[in-house]
Amino acid sequence: MIDKSKELHSSIELINDKVNFEGIVDQNDPISIDYTPPLGDNLGYTSLELFLLSISSCLGTSVLAFLRRMQKTINTFHIDSVVYRKQDHPTGFEKVVLNLKLTSRDVTSEDLMKVIKMSEETYCPVISMIKGNVEIIINFEINEENIIEIIDYSDDLKESIKILNYEWLEKYFHIEKGDIISLSNPKEEIIEKGGMIYYARLNNQIVGTVALLKKTDEIFEIAKMAVTADAQGYGIGTVLLEHCLNVAKQKSVQTLILYSNTKLESAIHLYRKYGFYEVELEPGLYDRANIKMEKQIFS
Repeated sequence: MIDKSKELHSSIELINDKVNFEGIVDQNDPISIDYTPPLGDNLGYTSLELFLLSISSCLGTSVLAFLRRMQKTINTFHIDSVVYRKQDHPTGFEKVVLNLKLTSRDVTSEDLMKVIKMSEETYCPVISMIKGNVEIIINFEINEENIIEIIDYSDDLKESIKILNYEWLEKYFHIEKGDIISLSNPKEEIIEKGGMIYYARLNNQIVGTVALLKKTDEIFEIAKMAVTADAQGYGIGTVLLEHCLNVAKQKSVQTLILYSNTKLESAIHLYRKYGFYEVELEPGLYDRANIKMEKQIFS
């Protein structure tokens, strides 16, 4: 077996009547290499495009290796590269700008500056080959991990359930009399009647809510679920629903029910995904409801 730290083997083979090559390194999968028209047909990466990817991936490999050795948590990692080419032939690279973005809860700017410096000066062979001939600029951005917490109702958060629900009700339907009563007095109308209220907190901001309304000792209704528009896309509705299911299991609830409207397609899809199925809808409870669903927790 070849020691890749000392020796690499590659080959290219022409596969058309222009300049489209199939390239392979050792036992890896082949890739298509081509050039722009009229010389080529854009059927693969150009040589300089592959070189640009090599610069980015070499830096990324080195940076990640150091951060993981430091036992840092990396949730997402991304490098965008921009190259500026010389105007005169040979039109090679004049300047390369690498924009590194990562999401982590514990990587600091000092950490990243340190490992980028070590990578650039010592550990990235691709950068070392071009440094001195090509200007290299490395920028970085660290985003904190988006942490979703589920917290219990408290009196200081009384208004949050009302604000969050009014937002989506006013957008899709209208606020009914029952909404005004329950959302204005959540402790009296929900908590003191045996129900529960939970909030989703994203990066220390209350962005979602859900309630479990007690119907009987064995049956609870999932209700008042809402996620603010600014926090859509983080999976908060899923987290809230999963929390309700876990609470139901812990409290030996036999059946969970919910009322919705089929125009809320994403919500209906989520409920079906978690095992809720349609049952007969009794009239009069909510004007906006045109579907009732339930899920057996314990039978």
